[in-house]
Amino acid sequence: MHAISLAEYPPFIWSKNNACISSAGDYILAYRLQLPERYSLGEKKYTQLLDHFNKTIKNLPASVFLKQDVFLRKSLKSQRVFNDFLARSFYDHFDNRQYTEHHCFIFFILPKSSRLLEADFIKSPFRKTSYKTDVAEPGQKMLQFEKEAKEAVAFLNASNHITVSTFTEKALFDYTRLYFNAFFQHGYTDTIIENGQLRVGDRLVGAQVVRSINQLPDTINELVSEDNFSSNDYDFYRLFLESNGLDLDFDHLVNQVFVLEDQQKHLTRLKSKQGALFGARGFSPGNKIHAEKLKAYLESLVEKSDATLIRFHYNVIYFGKDKEELQANATKLTTRLKSADIIPYVPYGSSLSNIFFNSFFAYVSQLDATSTFLIELSQALCFINPTSTYQNDNEGIWFNNRVDNAPLKRDLWDEKKKRIKARNFIINAPTGEGKTVAALNILFQLLQQGYYLVINDLGDSYHKLCLLFPEVSQYIKFEKGQPLGINPFYLQTEKLEANKLDQLVQFIKTLWKRDEELSTSESTSLRKLITFYYDNVPKNHSFPNFYKFVEFSHKDNLLATKGEIDQEYFDARQFLHVCSEFVKGGSYAYLFKETDRFNLDYDKLQLVVFEYGEAKDDPLLVSILLNLSNEIDYHLVWSNRATRGYIFYDEFAKQLKFPNVLSSVEYKFQAIRKQTAGIGIVLQSPNQLPKGSTASSIIDNTQIFLLLSNQKGYDDVVERYKLDSHDHNQLMSLKNNFAVSPMYSEQFLKIGTYSNVVRLELSETMLAAFLTEGEEHVKIMNLLEEQGSMETAIVKYLKTK
Repeated sequence: MHAISLAEYPPFIWSKNNACISSAGDYILAYRLQLPERYSLGEKKYTQLLDHFNKTIKNLPASVFLKQDVFLRKSLKSQRVFNDFLARSFYDHFDNRQYTEHHCFIFFILPKSSRLLEADFIKSPFRKTSYKTDVAEPGQKMLQFEKEAKEAVAFLNASNHITVSTFTEKALFDYTRLYFNAFFQHGYTDTIIENGQLRVGDRLVGAQVVRSINQLPDTINELVSEDNFSSNDYDFYRLFLESNGLDLDFDHLVNQVFVLEDQQKHLTRLKSKQGALFGARGFSPGNKIHAEKLKAYLESLVEKSDATLIRFHYNVIYFGKDKEELQANATKLTTRLKSADIIPYVPYGSSLSNIFFNSFFAYVSQLDATSTFLIELSQALCFINPTSTYQNDNEGIWFNNRVDNAPLKRDLWDEKKKRIKARNFIINAPTGEGKTVAALNILFQLLQQGYYLVINDLGDSYHKLCLLFPEVSQYIKFEKGQPLGINPFYLQTEKLEANKLDQLVQFIKTLWKRDEELSTSESTSLRKLITFYYDNVPKNHSFPNFYKFVEFSHKDNLLATKGEIDQEYFDARQFLHVCSEFVKGGSYAYLFKETDRFNLDYDKLQLVVFEYGEAKDDPLLVSILLNLSNEIDYHLVWSNRATRGYIFYDEFAKQLKFPNVLSSVEYKFQAIRKQTAGIGIVLQSPNQLPKGSTASSIIDNTQIFLLLSNQKGYDDVVERYKLDSHDHNQLMSLKNNFAVSPMYSEQFLKIGTYSNVVRLELSETMLAAFLTEGEEHVKIMNLLEEQGSMETAIVKYLKTK
C-alpha cells in the first residue's frame, strides 16, 4: 500500500496568474472553456466549431495541448429567492434534483524535453526531481510559447461558439487539490494504490483508453446521428464520441491529449515503417497489404496540403463508491465505445495509475510513447467533447433543460444587449398545446421580479394572475350593462399634462367621430375644450361630467366667449348628439356611471388585465376599450423608463379584427425598445398575421420566439420567422411527456441568434394555479368564492385531490 503526498511531491514549483512550471520543468498555461449548449449546434455550426479548433491547434509550436472535460453529478439545493407559496412549491419540487455539472479546461504545455512523450516506459510523476526548484521567472523560450498560446486563445475567443477565460493562480491550486481528491470538494483525502486497485478517498478509480490506431474503426465519421431526437424526416447530430460526456450519468473525466511535432518527423517515421513492412513481406502476406496501404496513405498526405499529423491520446476516467458501482459505470462506458466500433483498453495496476496521474495537466508530458498513436488532427478532433450542459443566465425566467430536466434560467430581458436589442416576443402554438400555460409561466415570474404588465385578453385566461397578486393588480372586465370600472378623465397629477391631454383627445374622438379622423381644426378645438373644462371644474372629473359641462357651455354660449372655441371648427350640437349614447339614458350610459367608477392609482399598480371578450362583436365598444387600454399602457409601462415592463396581447389574431389594432401594435413593436419595455403577442400560426409590410415590421422587430409543438408541421413558422435548418430540426424534435414523471412540455426558444429546446416542468401547485379551463379550474374557482384567497383555494384543492 502506498499513499501519495502532494506536499512531498508538488506538481508545480512556480506559478503566477494562469501560468505554472511543473516539477518536471514543463511550462503550462491554463484556461477555462465555455462551450455551446448540448443540442444547440446544427451540421454547419459543428463544422465551423471543429474548423476553429483545427486552426487553433495546428498553428501551435511543438508542444502538448490538453483538453480536459470534467463531468460531476450533483444534487440541486434550491435557494429560495422568492417566498410566496408558488415559489416555495417550485423550490420544493426541484430540491435534490440530480443534474450534471460540466467544466471544460484547456492547457497549453511546453515540455522541458524536446522529445515529447517518447519514453518507452511508464514514468511516475511522484519522484524527486532534478529540475531546479528556485525558478524566479519563465525563460525566453517559455515567454515566446506564452505569446503563441495567447494568440491561439484569442483566435478561439473570436469564434461565435466558444468563450475562453483564464485560470487564476488560486484556481491552479484549487483544481490540483480537487483532481487528486477525485473532486471531493469538502476537504482532503488520500490517494492509495493497493493490490493493483486505485482508490481516492472512498471512491475507486477506473479508466478506458484509446492509445492505438488498431482500436479504431476503419472510418471515423465526424458527425453521427443523435438517436434520441433524429427521425426519418430530420437529423439531429452529435460528434463522434460526444455521448461520452453528458450522456454518462456518473462522475467522470474525458481527456484529449494532442501532441504537436514537426510534420517531416512524422512522415519520416511512416516511410520507415512502410519500408520495414515491405521488407518483411515474405514473412506474412499481411505485411505486404499493410505496406501497400501505408504507401497509398503517404501519397494521399502529399496531396492533402492541409493535413496535419499529430500523436493523440484519449481516455475516460471514472469513479465508483465500490466495485459494483465501478463495474456498472465501466459497462455503460464500454457500451458507448463499442457502439462507435472502438475497442477500449482497460488499464489496471500501475498502468491505471499512469493514466490517472499523468492525465493531470502538470504531468501529461510523463505519459509514455505507447499511450499515443499517430493520426490526422482532423480525425483526432472527432474525439473531442464540443458541447456542454445548458448554461444558466444570471437573471431571467425559469424553464428546464433538455439534458436532465434541471431548472434553467433564460434571460429574456438582456439588460446588456448581448443577444438582442429588442425585447419583443411571440408565443406560437395551435389550440390545445399549452400556449396559455407557457405565457403564464413567463408573466408570473416577471411579476415576481418586479416587472410592470398590461395584459390584453379575450378569453379570461389571466384573471387568476390578478388573484395571485391582489395587492398590486387590477382586473378590468367588460360585462354588458355593468360599469367599466375605469375613469379616463381621472388625473394622477394636480395639473393636466400634455400627454394626458393627447390621450383624452383620442378618447373623445373615439366616442364622437368613431372611425373617422379628426381634422386639424377639430383636434385643436378639442384640446382647447378639454383644457377649458379642467380650468373650470375642480373635481369629480368624468366623461358624463364633461358632457354636462359642454352642454351647459354650449347653451350659454360660453364655448366661444370663454373657451375661445369657434363654433365653425367645433360642432357642439353634433358632439352632444352623438355622445349622448354615453350619458344618462343612452345605450352605453352604464360604461361611465359616476357612482361606480374606479380611478386607477397607477402608483399602486403593477399589473392590469384588460378583458374585453364580451365586447368583441361590438366594434364601437372594442374601439373604446382599446383606447382605454392604450392609456393604461402609457401610464403603467410606457412612460416610466426607470422600470421594466411588458404589454401583452393574448389571442392576438382575434384582436386583429378590430380597426387600427395592427397599426397600433406595429408602432409599439418599433418604439417600445426606447421605453425600457417590450411587447408580446400570442398566435396560433404566423399566417394569422396578414401578409404585408406592417406584419413584416412586427416580425422584424421581434427577436424572441417561443414556439410550441404543432402536429401539422412548421414550414410556415420557418418561412415567416426566418429560421435556419437546425431551428427547423429542433422544432421537428419537440416532444411532450405527460405520461410518466417527470412530466413536461418542450418548447423551442430562440433569443437573437441563440436557439435551443427548453422544457417546462411545473410543480403540482403551479400547474393548478395556471389552469384556465376544465373541471379542475372550476373547482378551484368555486373554492376561491368559499375561501376568499387564491392561495388557500389552491392548497385546499390539492389536499382534496
